[in-house]
Amino acid sequence: LAYFLFGTCMHGSMGTGALVALLTGEALESIPDPEDRGETAALLSVMTGVVLLVMGLCRLGFLVRFFSRVSLSGFITGSALITGLSQMKNLTGGPVPTTKTWRSFHWGGLVTGHRVVTLVTSLAMLGFLLVLKQAKKRPGAPGVVLVAAQVKELLVVIFGLLVVMSLPQRYQ
Repeated sequence: LAYFLFGTCMHGSMGTGALVALLTGEALESIPDPEDRGETAALLSVMTGVVLLVMGLCRLGFLVRFFSRVSLSGFITGSALITGLSQMKNLTGGPVPTTKTWRSFHWGGLVTGHRVVTLVTSLAMLGFLLVLKQAKKRPGAPGVVLVAAQVKELLVVIFGLLVVMSLPQRYQ
C-alpha cells in the first residue's frame, strides 16, 4: 500500500528478480540445513556478481544483440509458467508439478479439501481483474469504471481481505 501511494509506479510489477529467487530456491531446496542453504545462496549470488562484473569490464553487452526475439519470447513465457506453477501450491493446497514430475503428475487431485474456497476466491479475483482490464479499453466507459480500472489491483486486495475476514474460522 505504501509503494502504491508513494512509489513511482502504482502497479507493482514482478521483475526478473522474482524469477531468479524462484529458480535459486528450487535449486537449493535439496539442501536440508537452512544455514547451509543460506550460505550456498550467498555464494551463488557472489559468483553471479563476479561473472557479471567481468562481463561488464570486458564490454560483452553487445552479445545481447545476438538473442533472437523468439528466444527472448520463449524465456518470458517460461518465466511466466514457472512463476505461475510456483504459486499453485498456495492456491490449491495440494502438491504441484515440478520440472521432474510434470509428465507423471496427477492433475485431478490438484485441489484439496478446504482449498476449494481459496480456488474459487482466486478465480473470482482473476475474473474481476480481466473484466476491469477489458472495460478500460471500451470507448465511452463511465468514469467510475475508468477509476476502478486504474486501481484494480488495490481493489482486489481489499476485496480479498473482506472475503477472508467474513469466512468462518475453519477456512481462514
